[in-house]
Amino acid sequence: MLVITGTGRSGTSIIASWLKKCGLIKYESEWIPQFNSGYDTPDVSRLNSAIWLGNDPQLQSIPAQTVAIKSFDYDIVKDSKFFYGNVLNTWLSIRKDMKFLICLRKFNSVQKSRLNLSQFNMARTPEQLENDLGRFVSQLIFNNIPFEFVTYPEFTDSYDEVYEKIKKLYPEIDINIDTGRKIWDEIIDKSKLHL
Repeated sequence: MLVITGTGRSGTSIIASWLKKCGLIKYESEWIPQFNSGYDTPDVSRLNSAIWLGNDPQLQSIPAQTVAIKSFDYDIVKDSKFFYGNVLNTWLSIRKDMKFLICLRKFNSVQKSRLNLSQFNMARTPEQLENDLGRFVSQLIFNNIPFEFVTYPEFTDSYDEVYEKIKKLYPEIDINIDTGRKIWDEIIDKSKLHL
């Protein structure tokens, strides 16, 4: 399973939008215009929110989380909450077939973007985000989970880098490089990059 994740406000939605328009994201999801983001995997996002924030009584027990994680049958998922709290540890205790494309952005820009959108429940200081990154990557390393980084907004000018990193993580993914580039050029709109 290929997981698209990151700090949030870091371009994960661009990657997901591209994969969706390439016909590779099969789950139903939505674009949220007021946040200029979207395409999270709804049931995965709900579970990850329950693990991280404890906001869903039906998914608070370890047995319920185990059943949910084992039941997900996706080739690709997108959710920034893998990056936070105990979410990744919970998943890794149940399954290790994941590969991660991690979207990173300067931490002060992530915080500013969250605050600009009044996403106060998700706002984290640059220091907290730095700690989140260290904990997240160390979990991947110690569990031998493959991962690659792309940086936002720089990767919007680097289609070949994104394509090659996804193919490295998920070689069986069926995207023709030239068809993918055409779709990429159609979706990249510099005027809508996150503030």
